[in-house]
Amino acid sequence: MKKQLFRFAFAFSMVATITSFSSCTDDDTEEIDEVNNRTHFNPPAWIQGKWILGIIAGEHHLLQFKTNNFLEVFPEAHLEKDYNDNINQRINELNQPTIVTETTISETIYEFNIDYSPEPDTSNDKVIYRFTKVSNDKIQLQFLHENGEAWSTNLLVRYTR
Repeated sequence: MKKQLFRFAFAFSMVATITSFSSCTDDDTEEIDEVNNRTHFNPPAWIQGKWILGIIAGEHHLLQFKTNNFLEVFPEAHLEKDYNDNINQRINELNQPTIVTETTISETIYEFNIDYSPEPDTSNDKVIYRFTKVSNDKIQLQFLHENGEAWSTNLLVRYTR
């Protein structure tokens, strides 16, 4: 009896999967793939790598720059926030425009704005990130909201593990 129930459940799930995929057209899939694969960041080579933002509850809080991405990483907990994925999800699933503007890319400064408008119930729609190279192993992070509140300056050191 359990085998028959398992076979029925398996067959039902396969039919449901096939039906759900067959209802999608190639055009829809291509549009979704285009949004899901969009990149919003192009950090310069000097900043690429992992940087320690702080230690929270004994675990590292890192910022990571890749060739075309920006992430927050908690390595001990195996967690990361992929900003490209997060922004693409907001655009695709929530129909909320999110615009990333890289305002400065130089040998010593990488600055970008993330505009989350329109986000309900918030006055802080735009976040400005400014990274300044102090040395090969240190960068300074400054960020503020568009309304001028919450200026913060942090010195980050390169994560070498």
